[in-house]
Amino acid sequence: MSRNRYSCLVVTREQVPYGILTERDVVRLASTLTDVGDIPVSSLVRTPLITAPPSTTLPDAIKHMDRHKIRHLVITEHDKLLGLLTRHDLVKTLQGSYVHFLNEAIQVQRKELFNLVQQRSLFKLHDAALAATANAILIADRKAVIQWANPAFSRLTGYTLEEAVGSHIRDLVKSGEQSPEFYEGLWRTILDGQVWHGEIVNRRKDGALYHEEMTITPVRIESDEITHFIAVKQDISERKRVEKEFHDLAFHDTLTRLPNRRLLNDRLEQAMAASKRSGCYGALILLDLDNFKPLNDEHGHDAGDLLLVEVARRISSCVREVDTVARFGGDEFVVMLGELAVDKAESTAQASIVAEKIRVALAEPYVLAIHPDGDAKTTVEHHCTSSIGVVLFTHHEATPGNIIRWADMAMYQAKAAGRNLIRFYDSKA
Repeated sequence: MSRNRYSCLVVTREQVPYGILTERDVVRLASTLTDVGDIPVSSLVRTPLITAPPSTTLPDAIKHMDRHKIRHLVITEHDKLLGLLTRHDLVKTLQGSYVHFLNEAIQVQRKELFNLVQQRSLFKLHDAALAATANAILIADRKAVIQWANPAFSRLTGYTLEEAVGSHIRDLVKSGEQSPEFYEGLWRTILDGQVWHGEIVNRRKDGALYHEEMTITPVRIESDEITHFIAVKQDISERKRVEKEFHDLAFHDTLTRLPNRRLLNDRLEQAMAASKRSGCYGALILLDLDNFKPLNDEHGHDAGDLLLVEVARRISSCVREVDTVARFGGDEFVVMLGELAVDKAESTAQASIVAEKIRVALAEPYVLAIHPDGDAKTTVEHHCTSSIGVVLFTHHEATPGNIIRWADMAMYQAKAAGRNLIRFYDSKA
């Protein structure tokens, strides 16, 4: 789903549609289950599956979705899956038709040829579009002064129609999140007579920021002069929130919120590429906690989780914002230092200072507030040190996998030497 940017999957059983799994289901289930790797999709899908034949009209599809309170409608014929219709598809279809209609209405009104009787059925369709999509629609003149807006615009922005009409759109919703170059490109597109479509961050009347997807269509008169713009705006804040959660689940540890192994590998490749450009060394620090298991055995995993979160906080406080702190799993953490020095000896000294700072910080006592078996809060003091392995790298010496393996070897040398120590990888050893 993440790779192909699908919002849902239709699950089949013996080639017959059986159920549906949405992106929101994945986010919700991932936050409640500790290990979803071996759980079959068939046990997570929503059933029964709501379907409709291919002959279903758009208004009937909207009513079908509203009646069943669903966002996805599976189209089947004789138990054969033909496709998937989403509410977003309906919004797009009806929005485009409505913008085209408004454009034509302005043209006809100027020519005094507008016939209300002939357009009656079209009006009904577009009224249904407004009611079904609840998207904000506005008409502005060439100077971006609002001439008309629908009630959904008020619901989206917090401004009444009286406040909106006659105001410059910039004065109402501009957030400052986009650069001047962004707006220059937008205006260049629509003044050239082209449709602009994109995502933008705007600000409501109460000051809250929101994400919206917007389409701006220029309106021309007979002389080919652009006189108005029609904007259709959809609030996508919830979609952005779900996308962020989905991304965080894929690239961050759910307990500590630190980058996971996948994101670390990506940043390590970037650091090696930066090293190639600058000639500077980088360093990878891999550490393992020395006295973690006894805490879990005596006080349970909740206490262990509290300690891991505190370890993540202490490590992060010892490095720069440009450095990366990641959790490898269990009680292993990795720190990547980029852009040290061109000289290897100087880089070694810099990495040693950071590693020692981390070692000292992690050796301080941990005071953990736990609730054993639902009882009253109990305070536990735990002492835990770390064994630390460090390896320097440049762009040409090895692969990311080799660098991680060398740091791991140095870490085990620190454990073998007595723990609570730092060891640098030596390729000649």
